[in-house]
Amino acid sequence: MYVYVFNAFKKEDGSFREDITNDPRGLLSLYNAAHLLIHDEPSLQEAISFARHHLELMRGSLKSPLAEHVKRAFDIPFPRTVKRVDISQSTNTRKEIAQLYWSSRS
Repeated sequence: MYVYVFNAFKKEDGSFREDITNDPRGLLSLYNAAHLLIHDEPSLQEAISFARHHLELMRGSLKSPLAEHVKRAFDIPFPRTVKRVDISQSTNTRKEIAQLYWSSRS
């Protein structure tokens, strides 16, 4: 992940722009994108904290389905969810995993 992409959400002093705090979809996108972080990337960790804080503040006023998306993202961030859903919903993948498992036991 190129950390400089997140600079578009920041002011010259390095703090996040206040105007994005009123955009729940934008905050959710920022939150999910920042979860692509590689260990020890402080700017991405900062983006996660910023977005989560502001999403939590507006959580009670969010309507469905956005409220459910935010709740799900807090449980399992989107980049990780996609992989899990793809695997759990793919019959072929499950069969392949089972075949690999049983062939490795022989």
